[in-house]
Amino acid sequence: MENAAPNNVTVLDVANGYAVLGSFSIAGFGDFSGAGLEFGCDGLWAINQADGKAYLVDAGESYPCGANLPWFTMSPTEGVVPAANGEPGQLNILSEFFPSGVNPAHFGLFRAQVKSTNDTPFALPTIPVYMTKAFWDVPSGYWADVYIHGLAGARVTRGCGLGNYCPEVNLTRAQMAIFLVRGAHGPDFVPPPAIGIFADVPIYDGDTTADFIEQLYNDGYTVGCSVDPLLYCPTDLMPREQMAVFLVRLKHGPAFVPPPAVGIFADVPAADVFAPWIEQAYADGITVGCSADPLLYCPKDKVTRAQIAVFLVRVLGIPYLP
Repeated sequence: MENAAPNNVTVLDVANGYAVLGSFSIAGFGDFSGAGLEFGCDGLWAINQADGKAYLVDAGESYPCGANLPWFTMSPTEGVVPAANGEPGQLNILSEFFPSGVNPAHFGLFRAQVKSTNDTPFALPTIPVYMTKAFWDVPSGYWADVYIHGLAGARVTRGCGLGNYCPEVNLTRAQMAIFLVRGAHGPDFVPPPAIGIFADVPIYDGDTTADFIEQLYNDGYTVGCSVDPLLYCPTDLMPREQMAVFLVRLKHGPAFVPPPAVGIFADVPAADVFAPWIEQAYADGITVGCSADPLLYCPKDKVTRAQIAVFLVRVLGIPYLP
């Protein structure tokens, strides 16, 4: 593919002497001048030529509509292929870009396929494609880039709003509940309405946070932060030592009990109540600690939204692009 003109992209057939297959127009705007691709849904897609990632600029279009690849659905949408009897046949290319259940409003890494049909005996293979719709605040090269977009592509997270993920923001216990319930039950799971189990978790119309917190409790992943009265401490920030317990339970089941600790980390004594969970997380490959030499875990440090993305991708085995 090459830029034939400021507002035009020409698609070339590299297997046929770089013959011109077709072309499509692009629009220039902002910092992505000359790099916009219209995907036909939800606005104008822009390819950032610096990092090769796709971004969406809202054009006021509505969903649903037919998601498409521009060089397949604009020009050309069809082509000529050899026929068994020597006469040319007809080629039709169909795009299935967004997987089932995913719409263009979702961020993250997506896997899909391009299918083509023709009226000749020659079958054409399905072409797998990958695309990352990047959060505005997670640039290419950011240390947790692939984990965050892998998690978003699995729809475990929708970000923090306005196309952002807020990777450096510390994770609250309320946010953690949403991550874990979606990880345990799947991205489409809707917990039942909350009934007021925790004294410090208010129930608001239109806010499902309490629903997720109570689901986490009912699933056996948490007992709260106080028994009498029963509290959850939803606004407390999540330290790494507590996060190890939740992650190990998510991996092995809420009834799992890790073996006794032996003192792997220099800053986590074997007698520490969290040590068995922290060492199990290490043994499971969920964490490598916060320092290799000496081996440290930094148990009191708070978990950021970037770090939880890394942990959950490892626990859940979510695909990501290395």
